[in-house]
Amino acid sequence: MQRMAVIGAGMMGVGIAYVFAAKDWIATIVAPERTQQELAYQQIVTVAADGVRRGKIAEPVGAKLIGNVEFKSEILELPSNLDLIIESIPESFELKQKALMQSEAVSPKVLASSTSTLSISALAKTLIAPEKFLGLHFFDPVWSFRVVEIVKGSLTEKDTLSTAQTYLNSIGKESVVISDSPGFATNRLELIMALEATRMVESNVATPADIDQLMTSAYSHPVGPLELSDLVGLDVRLDNALLLSQGLGERFAPPKILIDMVRAGKLGRKSGVGFYKWTS
Repeated sequence: MQRMAVIGAGMMGVGIAYVFAAKDWIATIVAPERTQQELAYQQIVTVAADGVRRGKIAEPVGAKLIGNVEFKSEILELPSNLDLIIESIPESFELKQKALMQSEAVSPKVLASSTSTLSISALAKTLIAPEKFLGLHFFDPVWSFRVVEIVKGSLTEKDTLSTAQTYLNSIGKESVVISDSPGFATNRLELIMALEATRMVESNVATPADIDQLMTSAYSHPVGPLELSDLVGLDVRLDNALLLSQGLGERFAPPKILIDMVRAGKLGRKSGVGFYKWTS
């Protein structure tokens, strides 16, 4: 069996571990706190049960994938020569570099970051083998989206890209290779739509619900840009907008309403209120 590890037990990290475990990979989640590990485990169990209930996966698959997930408290506790390690911690350049350097010390065949905004080439600068490093940009929820962006750093080798594509194929994911650039491809497109929708709310063009309904009904988007912003987290939206505006200009500058909502603690689903009110 192939083995991989995810550094971080947030929603993205848990989702990544889930999709690999569901395809018979042994997936280890690295999280320092016991409470983080327990929460991640319960999320895996809940999602697997929901998948069985909705007929997305067979009951034996759901039971097996739960057993394929392991936990470690420290990166250096991981076995050497894993097929893949994916860093999936908050969007802090310094924290990510530290985690990647520690991950490289256990010699994975491929090392990746799931960053959605930071430069892969810049993250690679402190690595001993940057040719084995790339970006794997998954979409949340990971089990629902078929495609993954593979982000090629300036020193990423072709063999690394090919191996990563093989790994993604093995878990049923399509992949698209893109060059390293601020926000990559999908984030730039999705964020600019979300920011414009936010400006429309700010200007009283329409309500959040009406804007979202137009996008889901007219363009068949599975979820509207403002509801998705609540799901992602308005604080995350703000951070991403600030980062991209530095590299791509004023069109990514966050609207004042977004800044004010984050300052007021209205972060979306995680806080119970954002553009919508959330009960769970």
